[in-house]
Amino acid sequence: MPFGCPSTAMENLNDVELFREKSRFFLGRVKIQLTSLDFNRNIQLHEEAHVDKLVSVFRGEGCHRLDPWNHVPVIVSRDTLSARLRLAGLRNEDLIREGEPPLLEFTAPLRVLHGRRRLLAAEKYLWDKWWIAELYSNDLPARLKTSICEQYSHSRPFCDGDVYRHILKYQREGNIDEEEKWTRRLSNSKTLNLRQLRSKYRRLANGFDQLTPFVGIWYQLHLGCLSRLLPDKTPEEFLHYLERMCHQYRTIMGTEEPFLLDPKTVYSLETLFPEYSTSDADSIKKLMNDGVIFPAVSSRDRRQKLLDNILGVKGRILSFYTFFQDTIFFGACSKILRKLLRPKFQGTVREAFFDSYQQGINRGIIRLQSHGERMRDRPGTEANHLQLAYRQLYLAAMRDFPLFSTLMPLWDNKKSQPVVQGSSAERWHHIASLAFVLGFRSNEITSLMEGGDNKEIMAREFLTNIRPPELYTIDEVRMNRLVQYIARQLDNIATPRVIHHEAEFTTNIEGLAKDQRCNRPFYTRAFVTSLAVQRDIFICFLGIFHIDADSDDEVIDLTQPPHQTIHSSPANPGEPEILVRMPSLEQQIPMKQILLSQQFLMEKPEI
Repeated sequence: MPFGCPSTAMENLNDVELFREKSRFFLGRVKIQLTSLDFNRNIQLHEEAHVDKLVSVFRGEGCHRLDPWNHVPVIVSRDTLSARLRLAGLRNEDLIREGEPPLLEFTAPLRVLHGRRRLLAAEKYLWDKWWIAELYSNDLPARLKTSICEQYSHSRPFCDGDVYRHILKYQREGNIDEEEKWTRRLSNSKTLNLRQLRSKYRRLANGFDQLTPFVGIWYQLHLGCLSRLLPDKTPEEFLHYLERMCHQYRTIMGTEEPFLLDPKTVYSLETLFPEYSTSDADSIKKLMNDGVIFPAVSSRDRRQKLLDNILGVKGRILSFYTFFQDTIFFGACSKILRKLLRPKFQGTVREAFFDSYQQGINRGIIRLQSHGERMRDRPGTEANHLQLAYRQLYLAAMRDFPLFSTLMPLWDNKKSQPVVQGSSAERWHHIASLAFVLGFRSNEITSLMEGGDNKEIMAREFLTNIRPPELYTIDEVRMNRLVQYIARQLDNIATPRVIHHEAEFTTNIEGLAKDQRCNRPFYTRAFVTSLAVQRDIFICFLGIFHIDADSDDEVIDLTQPPHQTIHSSPANPGEPEILVRMPSLEQQIPMKQILLSQQFLMEKPEI
């Protein structure tokens, strides 16, 4: 366990900051002879009973020197450590490698920060007289020394990530006793969450398991969040995200050992977007040149290779922080789509939609929403159409989620609070109609569509708000006539605006902070690069779908904005764009304040 976590309460920002600071001075773990440790060996009268009790425990249960909570923190100079490593033929990374640490000899004793009584008992009991020391640089600030002493003075706590990794390790070894010992470190609710994950969602559990070699990412795991994630019933999408994260870190590490990825490096890189942002790329170069990231790698050539790998990452650099933040937004979208399914459907959201698809309705074509209600048809298999139809529903939910749910977009509290425009009833009618046109059938879809023309829905909603039936006697005949009149006039007084600019993935105006690069979109239009963030969130969960063309594989990127102005005329000469009238739905008025960060959801996808 190269990088332990200082506290189970990692949600506490101070704990996280302390952990990151301590990781800067952490040098690794070694076996060390007790004679090479500097601590007060004079046993006080009041300490004798405690030391004797520890000796009895060692005799009866063993001293468990390899267990992380029994290690002792010591101080050593970097120069001294480097010299001893050279003599032993070892490298810095050998001290942070998984497994039993190497034995290292020191000529001058190293000062012990905490664990004196444990070492006194060890001197009485052990015949081979060695212990495991956690090495910290002697330039460790005083306040961090105090923090380490306080940490070791109690029963050594571990974060959820450490506990998860140890449970998995002992499961694989078949060591039931050690597995249960680590499981007892979790609360009852977290234990239940973990058991549900590993029994009911085994493929998703494998997604977490494949990340275990990258020790530096695990301090951000929060098993308590599983009580929010698992009920979303979208394990396939969560698994896709974890597999993408794993692929990124395998790409970054290349031929380097995974354990060299430390928490400070993960924290520094997460959410950065070198693919699109030159500012992010420059920041990464500075972090590498200053030695902030990958401090255990000293070779200039190896550091340059790592830098090249990082700069080549596609999309945001992911972590468990981005995962748990992005699932808040994605979970809200999945809850929206579940309203189109029967209340107590079996299986996952994906399985339920695939079961509700009416076979044969779109045989031989793939139908894509291009702009508003225009649908673009192209030849393709029904299987590919179903995959793309499912993804288009998520795009629709992402576009209008403020009107569908109580989850609001993020906004800058230094600026005026944004107003969400549009009608909830109208958008529910629209998404149900979209699902119907794409081939999905359910009583819930039918019910949402039966409200009539969406402009009539808006008109009726407006009239009901200003003349609530609880306070007024309503003439239903005249009400219906007025509703129909208002609906007809909307087309006469307003026409959709044509989008005359290309969607942007980058900007020179203002950069996005870390908390604006994940979770739901940041509302203000000033941050146009949030378009790239939203596109990446979609790809992380649902991917870019590959379809079989006549010869080579073809990629359909539903999130890729077009490279030309959008007009009502066909995008390509000779290739007609089909306007599909959704049931009881006429040309609608687009939202005037649609999020620029989600503009790709409305525009025509590239084929």
